[in-house]
Amino acid sequence: MSTEQLITFLKIQRLNLNDNTLNTLRYHEIDGDVFCTYSETDLVELGISKGPARKLFTFIQGLRNKSFIGHGKMSYFFHVPPSSWSFEHFCNWADSCWPSRTILNKNDDKHFFYHTLGKMKDDSTTSPEVLNTILVLLKSKKKVNRFFLIFYFL
Repeated sequence: MSTEQLITFLKIQRLNLNDNTLNTLRYHEIDGDVFCTYSETDLVELGISKGPARKLFTFIQGLRNKSFIGHGKMSYFFHVPPSSWSFEHFCNWADSCWPSRTILNKNDDKHFFYHTLGKMKDDSTTSPEVLNTILVLLKSKKKVNRFFLIFYFL
């Protein structure tokens, strides 16, 4: 996960981090692999205030322990290269991660996938490469929806 992907990931987590904290991570070019190794002291030594450093370290501990269950599906966007993203791939990936998922879980997938893409599209820090992939996927979603709408009325 690149520095920009990490920052986007942290924004989506609703940790309420300010721009100074995120810019510190950007300035020091902290990527996902390095981020997960940091202690609270390491974060403070980077120049992050103690409050946000504590918040980030608690989050890091949760990632290490995999106790942040709500972040499960979100990890798709940070572990799978953008060139491989698709709704079908996302569903297959989720099924392989959670084989006992119910139909209700699967019904939420479409909303989650496209909603997350929309959030990332609107994020000014999303890299041009990732943004291009997102725009293609969102455009293909509209085409599929139009096809089914036309098919429905035929």
